[in-house]
Amino acid sequence: VFDARIYRVLKAVGCNPQLIGRPQRIGGTMSYAGLFDTGEGLLSALKAFREELGIEQPESKELAFAA
Repeated sequence: VFDARIYRVLKAVGCNPQLIGRPQRIGGTMSYAGLFDTGEGLLSALKAFREELGIEQPESKELAFAA
């Protein structure tokens, strides 16, 4: 399950989940449920996703646990 913003990012990096049902509003957030391919294509897409978000940066671990 993911929101509309994450859905756009996933599609931009080539990770196109198979949507299940229709999008549903949960509170103020449009939410989607989807199935993902678990092959090499997904691994490449997730790596691109992490790189785009800067998760691969050395300081990302510190940022994640700073809150």
